[in-house]
Amino acid sequence: MIEADIVQLIKSIDDFASAVNFKPALIEKFGNAPDLSSSCRLWTSPYAEMLAVWSDLSEADIRKNVQIGRDWLDAQCIRRERETGNVVDAYLIVVLDEEPHRSLHEIVRATELDPVACRKHFVWPSKSEDDGFRWSRIFKITSIGLPPSPASSGMTNTPKLQDPVQIELLDDIKDLKPTNAARKHAEQLRAVSKP
Repeated sequence: MIEADIVQLIKSIDDFASAVNFKPALIEKFGNAPDLSSSCRLWTSPYAEMLAVWSDLSEADIRKNVQIGRDWLDAQCIRRERETGNVVDAYLIVVLDEEPHRSLHEIVRATELDPVACRKHFVWPSKSEDDGFRWSRIFKITSIGLPPSPASSGMTNTPKLQDPVQIELLDDIKDLKPTNAARKHAEQLRAVSKP
């Protein structure tokens, strides 16, 4: 993976994670937590820990890195829960250099569905021309979710209607409620359309 891809991924996660109160944090060594690679990244919030680990595209390496990340997050959450008295969620992001071969799809799926210790998500770059969607699998990370919604179009009031049928329908919806208004107008249409 080229350095620009890593920078883009980290920036994307930073942007979306900060929207839900995650902040980048230093990875500490403590107690019985396993040692993490220097490439790992951590984000923390008052309610959760989110750790990114890199893995090669082999089943053995995926399993090894998931285990290390899961064990570290488990130890970190237990430590924080003892300090604060609050429950702390955990999210593991497994970063792959490219889309895994079909032979690895089952291990990816099984790992993402495994509820032990933390939620697990896999990300890899896609072949998108749009840099904003190169790492689109980050939108599957349940703790950071979706990009911000577009601004409202501004129409928040009742529309200004000109056609008498539309005006009557809107009045009927207000007076008769939607279901009865729909029935009334359907009957009117049937009566008009009969030969």
